[in-house]
Amino acid sequence: MNKFTDGLKFGLGFGLAFLAVLCAGLFLVLDTNPSRKLTLYGPPVHEGFAPSTSSGQPSGDDRELVDFGELNIEDQIAYASVIVLAKFEPVEDGKVISIITEILKKEEGVTFYYAVGDEYTPSSYYPRERADYGDGLLIFFTGSPATMRMSTTYRGDRITSLGDIPIQLLREKCKASNT
Repeated sequence: MNKFTDGLKFGLGFGLAFLAVLCAGLFLVLDTNPSRKLTLYGPPVHEGFAPSTSSGQPSGDDRELVDFGELNIEDQIAYASVIVLAKFEPVEDGKVISIITEILKKEEGVTFYYAVGDEYTPSSYYPRERADYGDGLLIFFTGSPATMRMSTTYRGDRITSLGDIPIQLLREKCKASNT
């Protein structure tokens, strides 16, 4: 029995040492810069506000420096170069595709490779049981060519993750930002 407990102690000590070395190695290898975080789509996003032009609007590449998800809805609208609504529609093979139904905002001179009626393939999916995907998406793009920065689902006429804002009010805010 004494040999067994000695072996158990040795194995436990070895395991803890291995775990400590593994954690130290991961800490050194991985990016530990706290001012950046990884996003699901695209490169790391730098936190903090970008410099703006004299009009108060972000300029060109400065939009890429913003932690987009942390902005309030007015700032998200201001920073976005394109904002679209897309609706989920089931197709024959069981897949649900995302079809762009409305372009709420598109800044002049911005290259955007989609039009109303196009499938936005990055948001199409095969549904899983007991999963709620909503009725469609609100998608924010920045830059030119427009790159997707954030999307959120809507149900009915409200976007829950944006303070339950009605889509009609969002349309009005987008229209006001275009003027």
